[in-house]
Amino acid sequence: MEDKGILLVALRDSVVNRIQSLFAAVAQSEPPRLRLSALGLCPRATVLSVRTGITADLSEAAGILAAGHLFESLIAEAFEGEEILPQFEVELQGVKGHIDFYFPQRKFLIECKTIAAARCSPEFLPVEHHVVQVHAYLSALYEMTNEEHFAALVYFPRENPRLFQVFTFAYDPSWHSELVLRIELLKHAIETGELPAIPADYDPTKFPCRWFSRISRMVVQCPFYDQCWQEKKQEKQEQDERSDENAGTTESLPVYDMPDDLEEIVALLHSIRTEKKVLEEQEKAARKQLLEKIGKLRGRWVGKEFGLQVHDETRRTLDTKALAKVVNLDEYRKVTVATVVDVWRRLKI
Repeated sequence: MEDKGILLVALRDSVVNRIQSLFAAVAQSEPPRLRLSALGLCPRATVLSVRTGITADLSEAAGILAAGHLFESLIAEAFEGEEILPQFEVELQGVKGHIDFYFPQRKFLIECKTIAAARCSPEFLPVEHHVVQVHAYLSALYEMTNEEHFAALVYFPRENPRLFQVFTFAYDPSWHSELVLRIELLKHAIETGELPAIPADYDPTKFPCRWFSRISRMVVQCPFYDQCWQEKKQEKQEQDERSDENAGTTESLPVYDMPDDLEEIVALLHSIRTEKKVLEEQEKAARKQLLEKIGKLRGRWVGKEFGLQVHDETRRTLDTKALAKVVNLDEYRKVTVATVVDVWRRLKI
């Protein structure tokens, strides 16, 4: 009983610390630094926040307090008598973070979040930057213990915390390597002041740039909104100007009469391309039919005239969408000049 009382005190302290951190003044006793919980957030806001000390205003204390009382008792009852370490500090590539609840004996952690009930649906959950945060903790624990851990990401609706939802994750080496790269890129941007590009899927009217808060009942925007989107607007204007300069490239091409021998080659190329498209569609259909026929079987089949081999192959690809959130890929694109050949059949009138 005494152990449970100590645990509840520790959990309450965790809730109080969360609330205080939300309303902490910008001036801090130590300089702002990169944290694991920020790895999935807007890379520009993360860099600017560390460099300037300005942080976003997140008025979520009421929701955290309401959910806090529930997960205090929930975790205390579910894991009574076990070793539990609240706000356990971990580190990945020199970047620190604090796990809400760590169970070393189980190799397990719990990260708790509050959210509006209207967003408790598969359409919104789990939130992408929360998933990144959990994988950062799992990767940090792997480096610290050389053991793979599991995690539960728990969402508590503010309006009714008892209708919580849980998402589970396991240590993933591909996430580990991606997060190490992301940390190095963010560190470089913080040191040099070279801001990452605005992620391609960001919208100036949506989170995390500008959005309607269900808590404060007002429109909220990132403290760096004007700086980012003013630069974006200027870049777009410059792009439009360059586009105007290059406009009409194909329309302004000179027109020639086609000699008969050239038209024969054009007709041949048009016929080959048409047949190729038909064959590609037929190949896709036949492949689909074949895989449906053999189901999950893998191996070799030998017939009278033909043979078949089907096996699963692991392939690694670079997630350029994730990488584009922390680095401007345009700087690494090689500009080449390609000769484009288009052929078509003229309509007979």
